[in-house]
Amino acid sequence: MFLNFKKKAPEYIDLDVVDGKIQLIKYKDEKNQLQLIGLTEKDLGVLHAYKQYLINDLDGIISDFYTHIMSVDELKEMIHAHSTLNRLQTVVKKQIESMFNGFIDDDYINSRLKVASTHVRIKLNTNWYMIAFQVLKTRIENQIYEQNLHPNYIRSLLSALNKIINFEEKLVITTGGGKNFASSFT
Repeated sequence: MFLNFKKKAPEYIDLDVVDGKIQLIKYKDEKNQLQLIGLTEKDLGVLHAYKQYLINDLDGIISDFYTHIMSVDELKEMIHAHSTLNRLQTVVKKQIESMFNGFIDDDYINSRLKVASTHVRIKLNTNWYMIAFQVLKTRIENQIYEQNLHPNYIRSLLSALNKIINFEEKLVITTGGGKNFASSFT
């Protein structure tokens, strides 16, 4: 028998001492969009402070996410036609980890544009992308709620999570071309 000692998040994290970094050189429009969304360096710091606790459960979150996704025949067929489940799990894990790294730079944007180009190439319907991202967001939120966190920290964390996910979706969808990623090049 193995004992699983997962690192529990502290009830309170001093939000006055957390900071992230936004350093966009090439992507001025995206920097303006971050300002409009209200995603701040403080929000990135809040996400980064939580990362060490999210990592404990990340494989389980991703496994649950793909179990849910694979229950939809159209998505299951698309995954099998264009990739492997293990490869996608690795890509999504890296994407989530980077959302909690505490910084957004040109490389961060470039990685999301690469995701968008893949979605265009495989003709993923934007609706499926949005739904899948919501499923993933719900899994992360559930993990946050399972922690014994101070309500103010939960509020700050969920606000930051919502903002970064909004930005992620905007990047991928606007690059992908709207309703259907397939419409980008037709």
